[in-house]
Amino acid sequence: MYRNKIINLTIIASIIFGISFLNSPVFAQKKDVKKAEKLVRDGNEFFNKKDFRSAINKYAEAISLAPNLAIAHYWKGYAHYYLKEWDLSLSELNTASEQGFPADKIFQVRWYVNYQKGNFDAALTDANKVLETNPNEINLLAAIGDIYRGKGDYTNALTT
Repeated sequence: MYRNKIINLTIIASIIFGISFLNSPVFAQKKDVKKAEKLVRDGNEFFNKKDFRSAINKYAEAISLAPNLAIAHYWKGYAHYYLKEWDLSLSELNTASEQGFPADKIFQVRWYVNYQKGNFDAALTDANKVLETNPNEINLLAAIGDIYRGKGDYTNALTT
């Protein structure tokens, strides 16, 4: 009889623990991250169809559920890039960078955004980082020359 009470109490405690876990913020956050990751995949489908505005909306939904989801910020920034919304693009790319998104991916997009905004020093820094991994990228070398020209450094522009 005493043993049955212990078993019943253990079962009741397990049920209460299970219910409280399902209502816990940690479980809710994991659920939100899964939903956000699905929204990023949905956004990528729009992105691949070149429907950048719809993609941005999906990425924004993902970010509202999981603000620290770096991949959502990256793709949102990339979509803004295609729409030539430089300020929004730069903001999202910087956020993705701060949240640990792979730097090499960020540099490949961000240098051009900074170039368009006239942030030539930042553009040059990012472009040179891309060049470290792609030293024979002729188009990038030409772009670096343009960046130097934008800075008024004609000697380096010609050399590049």
